[in-house]
Amino acid sequence: MAKVNDLTAYPVTAPLLVDKFNFIKDGPPQSYRQGDFSSLQMLIEGGRTFDTRTTLAAATIVAGIDIVQTHGYTTIGDGGEATYKRVGSEPLHALKVQSVEGTWWELLPENGYINVKQAGAVGDDTTDDGQAFIDAINMVWFNSGGGSFGATHGVIVPTSNTAYYLGANTLELKAKVHLVGQGGGQAAGSGCQIRWDANITGIIIHADNTIGATTEVLTEPDANGNHGAGDGSVIEGLRLRSDGGTIAGVTDDTKGHGIWMRGKGVLTDMIIRDFPGNGINIVAAAGGAADVDGNSNLWRIDRVRVDSCHLSGLYVQGSDTNAGSCEGLDTSTNGRWGIWDDSSLGNTYIACHSANSGRANTGENGAGESSFVSFGANPNERRYAANVAASEQDLVDTTPGTDEDVWLDMVAGAPAGSIPLWVASQPLGTYFHGGAYHTSNGNGRSVFIGCYSESNQAPAQFTSVTNAMGGLHGASVRGALKWIGNDFTGAVAHFISPDETFGLDTLINPFKNVPFRFDLDGEEDAEPFMWNDTTKQWHMGASGNSITLAPIQIFNTDSTVVYGQSQAVVTGASFKFGIWPGADNMARKIIFANVVPSSGRTAEGDLFLGRSTSSNGVFAWTSTSQGAPGTMRALWKVPTVDSMMSLPQHTVANLPAAATANKDHVAYCSDGDAGSPCLAVSDGTNWLRVVFGAAVAAS
Repeated sequence: MAKVNDLTAYPVTAPLLVDKFNFIKDGPPQSYRQGDFSSLQMLIEGGRTFDTRTTLAAATIVAGIDIVQTHGYTTIGDGGEATYKRVGSEPLHALKVQSVEGTWWELLPENGYINVKQAGAVGDDTTDDGQAFIDAINMVWFNSGGGSFGATHGVIVPTSNTAYYLGANTLELKAKVHLVGQGGGQAAGSGCQIRWDANITGIIIHADNTIGATTEVLTEPDANGNHGAGDGSVIEGLRLRSDGGTIAGVTDDTKGHGIWMRGKGVLTDMIIRDFPGNGINIVAAAGGAADVDGNSNLWRIDRVRVDSCHLSGLYVQGSDTNAGSCEGLDTSTNGRWGIWDDSSLGNTYIACHSANSGRANTGENGAGESSFVSFGANPNERRYAANVAASEQDLVDTTPGTDEDVWLDMVAGAPAGSIPLWVASQPLGTYFHGGAYHTSNGNGRSVFIGCYSESNQAPAQFTSVTNAMGGLHGASVRGALKWIGNDFTGAVAHFISPDETFGLDTLINPFKNVPFRFDLDGEEDAEPFMWNDTTKQWHMGASGNSITLAPIQIFNTDSTVVYGQSQAVVTGASFKFGIWPGADNMARKIIFANVVPSSGRTAEGDLFLGRSTSSNGVFAWTSTSQGAPGTMRALWKVPTVDSMMSLPQHTVANLPAAATANKDHVAYCSDGDAGSPCLAVSDGTNWLRVVFGAAVAAS
């Protein structure tokens, strides 16, 4: 006999045992579900236990028994042990059993979760477990609004020695589902692996009006449980793998992706690999075509690795794929890009990593197919990356090193491994765009914070305006970067995109805290060069205390900065490296110098102004040819008396050749009149002396 709290005695068929894990045992030494009211009720009311669902279906169960339990799905101990509750009519989902007398029994989820083995999954990498997974998820759909026993919201995938094989069955989430693997998706040799046939998309998180690769209008669940939206679904702790396939089998963004978000979802602690499409495919545009309709704004990815997929590790595209957050995404050896963002507004990427993407022998790429190639005669080979501005036809037709708009010149390097030699006259598609990171929507404003990329792959190419802060990029960075917070190895970055202007927006009194700014996008927002009245310097940033613009220093009469004088100077600006007035290739440098320049590159027409007259009284020089430096000529000599002209001084020995002087050149020659001074005038052939006469006189 056993007693309960109301002191009423109930008969039991065998001793009631509770093990150290609080599992109730009755009869055979089998561990049942954790002891709660339902299991206790089953025992004290004289309930029944059964070996499997089959034995339950073959039994006749008397009225008054509301809960029964099985020791397995197909065999005892196969992981499918479950509790069932009597229901008044046949449930619409598949996780049900009818006993001989006609009673329907519905699977009772434990704490809101269904184990896929309770739905018949085997996990031997051979048996097709697709329908079992679908049945488990369907039950979540039917109970998502509150079923007989409260809302079911989770599906558990237990560890397995091999993989769960799902064949051609895509898992479509049409309700908020927590699909969780117990093995941990990131652990090496994880026992929570799911495998699909080639060219099959693994999982789709749906919006309320999408199903498969099209749309639907359903107000109530249909026979397959389709209703609602998968928004808010969380997938974690799993390793998803495909048997591969071909890129040609990926059409209209509908086939061959690891996970396709048409609704809002969260992915965490996962590995995704070997899919012929994109590892993660976030494509949605509310009101768009049937195969892209959806809304996945506010998506999230956290601690996920994607490798060996034939297209990109992560692809984001569409008008409703914005404001997503991606942290700790590791992408490696994918066929195109590590991350490609083509969203209309942009997303945030934190602490991501990319390696070896877009190269030969990655994804489906053959030995000579790559976005990163080598070309040139040994030992002067260089490596080139496909410019995203070029077409695939351009990449086939244009020899690397001849046009930067097609092939970007990166580093020295011979062909090696997955970096093939560029060969002329190859089929279209041999060379393509790929590499570390790519943004491509002209309206997008994505942010990359503390992200990294390995060398020996094509660089990150940002053609939409992108903020990149911190991180190191061995692959380098090219494109429309708004702001860079760190030096990038080999980086060639631009602060504004080529189609934007860099204009002076407002100019006020230069000694106020908001004097003027250079507006980079015409939106009059926080992009100023700010004057700090305390430090007497210009700064970049809204606070006035961020990045000091060292080449430009501003000072006023209160400044203690001394520029070659013993006291403060009047208000002004110092341009450390000179100024370049003029437009485009007509611009020439003007800078101050103490002596005639003897190093550094100069262009014809550069002007050097002397800070003093210590160099034989010469005040200015100009470069008459380009070089390092070019030929320098004295331009002006400072006279010692006001309103007078000072002639250059020479001796006969150091007069320049008369043939190189113009006919009107005049110089003072200190020994040109038989040792006495005279004027020397060039006639283009010789220097002619003009002998000094008597002293000037008014009469």
